[in-house]
Amino acid sequence: IQKSFIIVFEVYYNKLDKTMASESYVPIIEITDENFKTMWPAISRAISESSFVALDCELSGLGSKSKLNSPMIDVRYTNIKEITKEYSIVSLGISCFKCNDGLVKSHSYLVQTFNIFTLCSQKYTVEMKGLKFLLSHGFDFNKQYAHGLQYERGEDKEIGENSPLSVKKIFHCIIQHQKPIVLHNGFLDLMFLYQSFYTELPRNIESFAADLFEMFPSGIYDTKYISEFHQSFSATYLEFIFKYLQIENDNRTNSGDWHCRLKFLPYPQNMAHLKWFYYMQIFDENIDMNEMSKPLCESYKYHGWCSEAENCSSSHNINRIVLELKELSNRKRRKFSNGVANVSLAQLINIEKQKLEEDKKISSPLLSKDGTFPNKRDDVNGSSSQKDSDLIKRKNNSVEIEDNDVGCRIHTSNLEFKTAIVNTKCLCKKNDIGK
Repeated sequence: IQKSFIIVFEVYYNKLDKTMASESYVPIIEITDENFKTMWPAISRAISESSFVALDCELSGLGSKSKLNSPMIDVRYTNIKEITKEYSIVSLGISCFKCNDGLVKSHSYLVQTFNIFTLCSQKYTVEMKGLKFLLSHGFDFNKQYAHGLQYERGEDKEIGENSPLSVKKIFHCIIQHQKPIVLHNGFLDLMFLYQSFYTELPRNIESFAADLFEMFPSGIYDTKYISEFHQSFSATYLEFIFKYLQIENDNRTNSGDWHCRLKFLPYPQNMAHLKWFYYMQIFDENIDMNEMSKPLCESYKYHGWCSEAENCSSSHNINRIVLELKELSNRKRRKFSNGVANVSLAQLINIEKQKLEEDKKISSPLLSKDGTFPNKRDDVNGSSSQKDSDLIKRKNNSVEIEDNDVGCRIHTSNLEFKTAIVNTKCLCKKNDIGK
């Protein structure tokens, strides 16, 4: 897993401006209503031929932090559901990773990245903090309002091959080709994507989880979760992970060990809507001596965020943070290693696919007889399908629990309770039914 996120940027030189042929620049194609029709074949082909797709949403706001961080997952789901109806997606980033020659063990990926400007045609709220954050990272609101791809939230329409071009068609293309998706801290993104580009969010998290399992059967991979619970990093914000693994990949490259490489298409120098995004230099491990006299900001050090921002008197230098936390992360990873550190993401996806095929052979009480989930609209309306209820053996005045590695169902003569917690065994006891 770790190695698949270690990146060395490799750019073709033959058609590129030599000043751009640097590991510090990533080519990103901006998609607006001016070029969407022209670029759609390239986008759909990049998705269909990819090994996995990385997604990231930029939002007009986030709402109350207390609601976002509720410790009860069902309460958090309900809170975020309301937030998705108040705020909007202002841009959608898509990176399509294709393993070299289609081999999951390849060290090399061909990557195509698209930044899609989106514009909700319904009323939505914009937060001042969100505006400042996006502006500080170069977001072009003039372009978004003038040429963003318009959409409406929560429409329940079927998207097919002959449907008009829209941003929703891009999202449905990913679902259609059953591509694994990769996000970072992606629960919020998933809910916004569902509400904005798929259909109305269901009333409870169990139905939402069941729909996600059906929409993305090849898996959903969250790099924050992987970093924290599989790699035991001391910090799990994206800037730290990326910089840390850039440096480690450089070391592995120099020592001749397994390393990961990215390649980009040889875009013409004068191609319209192509932006060269300057990011952190891979080989820049230098630390400004002026920074050494300042203490590290503890908030930024571990969370990548500081309420004081530029006014903070402490250091936010990411190179210094990485060097200081690197040994601590290594100790934690050695202690809690679970044996998957030498597996690339593409290999992990392939392993999970094999497990999924094996799981499908086992009858699951969450699945109907044809191997599908209950219709999502039934869940939204609060009723379960007849096929689904027929799977429960009914006994008068008794409780029957069926469980396996996919989920469990508990039934009494007057109560039906379903869970869709993937890869979690049922731990319920019959006398726990009240809980």
